[in-house]
Amino acid sequence: MSERRGASSKSSKAGPSGGGSDEATSSRSMKKKRARPRPSPSPPSPPPPPPPSPSPDPPEVNGYYPDEISNAHAQEYMTGVRQKPIKTLLSTLSITNAERSRIPVGDCVVHWFRGDLRFEDNTALSLASQAAREAAGGGVGLVGLYVLSPRDLGAHVVSPAKLDFALRSLRILKEDLDGRFGVPLWIEVVERRRDVGRRVLELCRQWEAGRLFANMEYEVDELRRDAKIVRDGVGYGVSVEVVHDLCVVLPGELVTKGKGTPFVAHAPWFKAWVDNIHSRPSGLELCPPPERNPDSFREAHASLFDSPIPSAPQGKVLEGEEQAEYLANLYPAGEHAAQERLKKFLKDQVEEYHENKNGLADSGTSMLSVHFAAGTLSSRQAVSAALNANSIKALDRGSKGIQTWISELSWREFYKHVLVNWPFVCMKKPFKLRCSTIPWCSTSLAESHFGAFCTGHTGYPVIDAAIRQLLKTKYMPNRARMIVASFLTKDLLIDWRRGERFFMEHLIDGDFASNNGGWGWCSGVGADTQSYFIVLNPVKQSLRFDPQGEYIRTWVEELRGVKEERALHEPFKFLGEEGVKKVEYVAPLVQHEASRRKFLRLYKRGQAGGRGGRH
Repeated sequence: MSERRGASSKSSKAGPSGGGSDEATSSRSMKKKRARPRPSPSPPSPPPPPPPSPSPDPPEVNGYYPDEISNAHAQEYMTGVRQKPIKTLLSTLSITNAERSRIPVGDCVVHWFRGDLRFEDNTALSLASQAAREAAGGGVGLVGLYVLSPRDLGAHVVSPAKLDFALRSLRILKEDLDGRFGVPLWIEVVERRRDVGRRVLELCRQWEAGRLFANMEYEVDELRRDAKIVRDGVGYGVSVEVVHDLCVVLPGELVTKGKGTPFVAHAPWFKAWVDNIHSRPSGLELCPPPERNPDSFREAHASLFDSPIPSAPQGKVLEGEEQAEYLANLYPAGEHAAQERLKKFLKDQVEEYHENKNGLADSGTSMLSVHFAAGTLSSRQAVSAALNANSIKALDRGSKGIQTWISELSWREFYKHVLVNWPFVCMKKPFKLRCSTIPWCSTSLAESHFGAFCTGHTGYPVIDAAIRQLLKTKYMPNRARMIVASFLTKDLLIDWRRGERFFMEHLIDGDFASNNGGWGWCSGVGADTQSYFIVLNPVKQSLRFDPQGEYIRTWVEELRGVKEERALHEPFKFLGEEGVKKVEYVAPLVQHEASRRKFLRLYKRGQAGGRGGRH
């Protein structure tokens, strides 16, 4: 059974930024000039027999979510009864190391691009290039591979906008790899996600590649997939190496000093994260780009350079050329655009970031989250650049704006830390398992409310402005994500997982860990959770973060003609029922104070009944 869920990150502390709305590897597997041992030329094991005809993908409940696991099942990951997927992959790499080291390099080395669409500071790509360069004779070439799986896109709720950005970035990457390095990028379309690993190994065998490199992805499905590919690769005569790259500090590496247990709150984790980076500056060293392939490689493998960029599959296509052009202008793709945006932000905006990051009308955020989500910018590049821009070369001193931005960036890594230590958050479970039985509303009225929420017709202007901005631009400022998430769960009393998915269906910067962590945080069921009794008042939030009503006027067309600023934030109260009808706006779906009281009752009831969970 698939055990994934799709669906962002912080507030002034944390919140549901779908891709780490603003902002957001590891103990690096490679240092800049360290040579890797050369393998002995022992022949590989014989390839496996042809696999049997695959069975159909398992059914998924409600069109997406797999059946929810029990609390007892989830707890087994914490007690050691079930091995955490990250440990499964790492142990598989360790167990197979001797066999893999005996597999010869072959005719080429392959790097499998996933969420790392860049050639600069790409750990696995750098390692792959180094392996090719060190191969006997030096005539071995490097090949880039990218796999597009329509069913995988559906299962992980990748939005059409996010896929479009990835495909645009892929086109730029392909041109760079070819023009700068003489490296081909082969794009393979594999319909069924369960066939992806086998097809990758088949391509390696077809190209006579004895080495396959990839950067690690930390979601449950991806970790299990990679563990299987590492095992199966030995039989195919392919040594598969999966390395850390995504985070500055290895997810799961930081633990409490006393008990040595994973951190459950961001503040102490962040202090340990900063201390780790300060004590290990090599963690911010950037990997070199690949070296140029020998000219003879192009002559021998010309067909590899002709792979076209595929179109988006059915269900993942943008609404038309107008939307495609709009998003392309709003979000330039590729790593060059990412670097330009990073430089501009650090030059013009970061000094005031701590004062402007929560504004709704004129967001002071970096707008780099789309690049982090696609991997066109690495966390190391961002943190290193911020450190260099700081007057004091430290992450927790100097410029207040830079300190704040670094803290915001770290939430992306914190939620990866949560993902590997509590893998059941990928399985439709809240971080706080005792919250599994909160009786979220599922009546016909709740369905009606959810429909109004999804179109931006709640009667709360700041909520409607945020939703309409998301539907148009495929982005929402982090403060708006917070307000929206609190409203859906604590005013409308609707299950946070529905909001989590809704964000992923639309966000161009959707990132599972950040989105899941942010929604959990705002609804009171996640890690580092705000006190559940703190229920954001959408009107007060609107008055505080959009005092002139500019954000509302921009996105709620019905209220643009309203002159009284207070009426912009509470039209039903200050315009009255007739006034609201006259401007063709809607009455509030719920009364905030009454909903707040009801939420607190529901939450307490769920806490009381959720100790054991369902079995």
